[in-house]
Amino acid sequence: MEMKRLLAIGVCLTLASCSALEYLQYRAAPDSPRDRGAGMVKMEGLEGPVEVWFDRWGIPHVRAGSEYDLMRATGYLHGRERFFQMDLLRRYARGRLSELLGRQPAMLGDTVDLDSSMRAWGVERQIEEELAGLDGELERLLQAYANGVNQALRRHLPVEYRLLGVEPEPWRIGDTFAVGFMVGWAITHNWRHELCRLLLALELGPSMAERVFPSVPWSGKTSLANRERIASPLPPAMLPQAVEFLENWTKARGHRLFPKGTMPYVPGGASNGWVVGGARSVSGKPLLAGDPHLPHMLPSIVFQQHLSAPGMDVVGVTVPGIPYVLMGHNERVAWTLTAAVADVTDLYIEKQAGNGLVLGPSGPEPVTRREEVIRVRQDSGFTEKRIVVRSSRRGTFLNDIYPKLLSNAPLLSIRSLPLGAAESIVALRRAASARNVDELRDALSTIASPVNVVTAADVEGNVALFPVGKVPLRRGYRGTFPVPSWTKGIGWEGTLPFEQMPAGRGGPEAVFAHSNNLLLQPEHQSTLFQVDSAPSYRLERILELIDARKKHDLGSFAAIQRDVFVGRAKKVLPPLLEGLEKCSDTHAKRIAGLLRRWDGRASADSTGASAFFVLWRQAVWQALSGRLSEPVARYLLSFRYFGNAADLWFADERHPVWDDPNTEKVETGPDVWCAAASEAYDWLRRNLGEEEGTWRWGRLHVLERQHPFGGKVPAFNLEPVDVPGGMETVWKAQFEPGREEGPFRARYGPVMRMLVDLADIYHARWIVDTGTSGWPLTEHYGDQAGIWLDGDTIPMLFDWPEITAQSPGYLLLSP
Repeated sequence: MEMKRLLAIGVCLTLASCSALEYLQYRAAPDSPRDRGAGMVKMEGLEGPVEVWFDRWGIPHVRAGSEYDLMRATGYLHGRERFFQMDLLRRYARGRLSELLGRQPAMLGDTVDLDSSMRAWGVERQIEEELAGLDGELERLLQAYANGVNQALRRHLPVEYRLLGVEPEPWRIGDTFAVGFMVGWAITHNWRHELCRLLLALELGPSMAERVFPSVPWSGKTSLANRERIASPLPPAMLPQAVEFLENWTKARGHRLFPKGTMPYVPGGASNGWVVGGARSVSGKPLLAGDPHLPHMLPSIVFQQHLSAPGMDVVGVTVPGIPYVLMGHNERVAWTLTAAVADVTDLYIEKQAGNGLVLGPSGPEPVTRREEVIRVRQDSGFTEKRIVVRSSRRGTFLNDIYPKLLSNAPLLSIRSLPLGAAESIVALRRAASARNVDELRDALSTIASPVNVVTAADVEGNVALFPVGKVPLRRGYRGTFPVPSWTKGIGWEGTLPFEQMPAGRGGPEAVFAHSNNLLLQPEHQSTLFQVDSAPSYRLERILELIDARKKHDLGSFAAIQRDVFVGRAKKVLPPLLEGLEKCSDTHAKRIAGLLRRWDGRASADSTGASAFFVLWRQAVWQALSGRLSEPVARYLLSFRYFGNAADLWFADERHPVWDDPNTEKVETGPDVWCAAASEAYDWLRRNLGEEEGTWRWGRLHVLERQHPFGGKVPAFNLEPVDVPGGMETVWKAQFEPGREEGPFRARYGPVMRMLVDLADIYHARWIVDTGTSGWPLTEHYGDQAGIWLDGDTIPMLFDWPEITAQSPGYLLLSP
């Protein structure tokens, strides 16, 4: 299940008795939120009045006399529009969904499995440590935010709780940290790279695993010019101790893990961001574009807001539960964020040393155990499930986090840096008041997690691209494959100094872009920032489209955001089509014909896009399924960055991955591709009908906007839509090809698009994928969805006289 359904669990408790009529009657009640006309609410704890103007899209523009009052008002607005979503987010992070929803289907298991995994991550302990170190000023501001949320909850109880028949728990400061954890965890990918490679090594052996998923950086373009002119060799990826251990392990147990199930599909994210200096724009000032790629949810995972108080006037988006703007602009500087895909975690192979000990560099070490209790709601009270979570000095055992996938694997621990939520919130707070890109970089330098890349511009004409967040400094290894816990001379030596992180700054002629690709080639870095990354397809396409015009404006930048050219096909198709020339099967030849006539774009009406993606999936699946257990193969195929490696196989028709070890014949790429093309043709006929002309990509690539309770109350949902794009198009519309059901359904994509011309910062443009409101059947629940689908935007209002003159709704929050 995608994250919107993961957080939108199909609840069956009391919804069967619900009707749309009951909901409409509730919406007509006097305490239901309104954003048209004038209103006044008495708020406890305010120091002075706070004014809120709602624009025609229901986006709140908040003006307060102090930051303290601004935080309380922001909490009130988040709570009244999105509390149920905020509740699901905090419960997801803290492993407490079952307390609210009971045991319900979720992902590849149920809510209890999910809660068990999240509880094992140990988020609760990290939150308590954060709270203990909270300083007075930030604590006061976050408490004001929480108080505002809770006042909204008392006045505007979300309908979902009435349907469930439960009272919601109040919002607390720690819940904001929990949401912050979710944001960071969703875009921290590198431990999954390591896990993929380990699973391959366990089932194929270390040597073959390295051929299938090499621990090498992508060879395409990078966002920044290489610092060091002479390349230096990278540290080893797979240490000799790991190779020896894995070879002995597989000799003793065989080459199949026989897992009891796959790992749940972990929600993820990506993003695009680019900027050009004034010499490349029609206006003569920098232009900035950004579109974060996150799970599509209903309501949207992001919330649009404009916050103003003395010393702060900023507009942008946040995730409900986090009060400050994550990306947006003030009157002087604009910025957007992209996931850096930096290497911030490590997996360790733990060797058991008897008596409940594991082997460390200096000998046997203790294993700690903690018990977690999962409360599961039932019709009459609660039941409990107790789990034991083990940890070494390096971190929690991944086997206890994902026991189904790793039931027969060696012990693995995961090491990560502290959450650092308070530091990150302070950084966002300071960024809101930055006056130029240098002040912005300084403000965001204290962010701990997640590691993002900031693309920024200011009204003075400066543009910049720089990463923020903490990255460990490693000694003695590459960080792309699990390392043995008993190895001496390796480890972490603090974190990478901020000033040593790769960064770029420029003026009128500068162009910067980042799409989760490498910032620099790792061999040219004095200190290693990353090795794994997204491929450079999106980056190269963005730069190509920027170079296609001498000067740009917001319209041409919007066209780049809408681009659906498939860079993956540009790399894979030439050898693939050459191989398909050898096919004798009629159906395979029909697929080849569709691909030759295809323009390389994943438009919703394209039949060529359907043929390409179905064939790519089938070819990769056939290569994996003959060698791997099915859960492992499906997990690898759905991991978004595994496709990087798979693309490289097509360049070598004699790559060993194409040979089926279960036959005497030595198969080559064309053998597999012809069989896959024939199967792809049959798959398309079964799923889309006999006529090739009806095999539109949009029929497979559907985006379902479903409310958490939409399975029982369909009126709460938005209509499914056909969406363009695909994996690694600029309009990224990610699907998960490892899924048996709905492998091409769009699940992640640009939840927000933003366009800023620094010559007229008061009239930027933006859009989100649904709307501002979390209340089903209301005006702003999905009023931006159609505009988003068209690739268009709405005004990002920032000028106060213009806002007050146009506002259809006004709310006074009074002490």
